[in-house]
Amino acid sequence: MAEQEGDPKEETPSGDETQKLVEDANERMGRMEQMLIDAQERNTRLENEVLAARNEVATPPPKVFSEAELDQLIQDGKIDEGQKAQVLREQMKRELKTELTGELAQQNQATSQQDKVAAVIQKYRDVMPDLATKGSENRQKAEEEYKALAEIEGQPADAFAALQMEARALRAAFGPPTKVVERTAAHAAADEQGSSGGGGSAAPSTKELGGLSLSDSQKAHYTRMIDQGLYKDWDAVKAEVNYKPKAVNQGRR
Repeated sequence: MAEQEGDPKEETPSGDETQKLVEDANERMGRMEQMLIDAQERNTRLENEVLAARNEVATPPPKVFSEAELDQLIQDGKIDEGQKAQVLREQMKRELKTELTGELAQQNQATSQQDKVAAVIQKYRDVMPDLATKGSENRQKAEEEYKALAEIEGQPADAFAALQMEARALRAAFGPPTKVVERTAAHAAADEQGSSGGGGSAAPSTKELGGLSLSDSQKAHYTRMIDQGLYKDWDAVKAEVNYKPKAVNQGRR
């Protein structure tokens, strides 16, 4: 006769397994306790910060006494001459501190504005590195516009004004920085495609150039630009090469 199957017997963990379970439980408890301590510390810090902020808001600024008020206090016997002098010194320190704080805030604001103008100028220099080369074509254009602006507005009064004038001169010479970046990228892409081979238009005739003086490499460059549709024809090339901003030309003598 087959033996009846009873309920499976639960296996009792061995001593090593029991010890491991206890250690795991203790480790979890330790982590939970540490998390609780960290949370309590964070709450305490937040409470202290809130209290400090409330005290700062609730504390009124110290009264500023005039000399007449201090003299009256001396007559009333509430303070003496030494205390009056001390009060005046403390008031002067607070006043100087307030002025210095305001000056520092203005300096920080001016520095921020100066950084913005410098960033605009850097955009031009990034796409036209020859702006840093004395005597280069782009450098000469920028210098001409700067001189024209100086003739109209006068020489800049300080370094920041000079930086602003430089940014305006670059814009007058080459257009907005975003357009300069786009135009330079398009030219670079066309140059790369042209250099990879393939047929193109023939070199321009003397009649097409219409008196425009270009080197062989410049002729090849602008020929590729026309082939790529970046310029309609050689008249469009001449218009860009000979471009002079109208607004600035009015101020030139």
